[in-house]
Amino acid sequence: MDIQHKAYKSNIDASDAGEITALVSVFGNTDFANEKVMPGAFTKSLQKKLPKGVVSHDWSKPCAKTLEAYETAEGLVIRGQFNLDTQIGREAFSNVKFYGVAEQEFSIGYQVIKDSIEEKTGVRELHEILLHEWSPVLVGMNDQTQLLNLKAGVPTTLAVEAEAALMSMLKLYERMKSLADLRRSQGREPVTATNKARIADCSEAIAKLQQVGLDLEALLVEPEAKADLGEVRQVYASYLLTVSANYRSQ
Repeated sequence: MDIQHKAYKSNIDASDAGEITALVSVFGNTDFANEKVMPGAFTKSLQKKLPKGVVSHDWSKPCAKTLEAYETAEGLVIRGQFNLDTQIGREAFSNVKFYGVAEQEFSIGYQVIKDSIEEKTGVRELHEILLHEWSPVLVGMNDQTQLLNLKAGVPTTLAVEAEAALMSMLKLYERMKSLADLRRSQGREPVTATNKARIADCSEAIAKLQQVGLDLEALLVEPEAKADLGEVRQVYASYLLTVSANYRSQ
């Protein structure tokens, strides 16, 4: 079999039960191999079976099973559980937690079923992929990912969470803008009908977050008062739920 590998710097959520949620493939972004995975590329493969989790593409070192895998507007997300009853599983999960959201990267092992070459750019577009496995790896091939959030059980700070939320919004804006600029340079409409709907949804979600912003600002009105960390996190959780609902609906 002609098995290929593609690595990404990834978003991860990790829990002490050995479970992670990770974005392991990004749609529509040209990676360092001059390829980009297209939306829907994994649909047929996921209908047949779920991929396995292995260490650095070594099939003799299985470390995790996939509990769930689904495509979002951004790419392929997996929810996996490491086998903590084995040394390989424990070590693999320990490394994922050690490197964390700032450094941990993932890769996929797959076969290309259907592809094409974009005439103007020479970029190889992958339209259908037979997915075999995902792996925690040292170096990724795609830098267009960002932190979403962490589950309870993984040390984090409010500063890290706030910065991640801001970066997520900024990256979404930059990605939409770059896609519009590219289409405009090719003489096409800058925004497709589908993306117009997505942009409208995002705009509506951000509008709803204005009240969350006011709630956060209210905590700063009395500098002498000590803000309740639980209250801050509750407001932030409300924000995450709003973003998550909008994210899943795309």
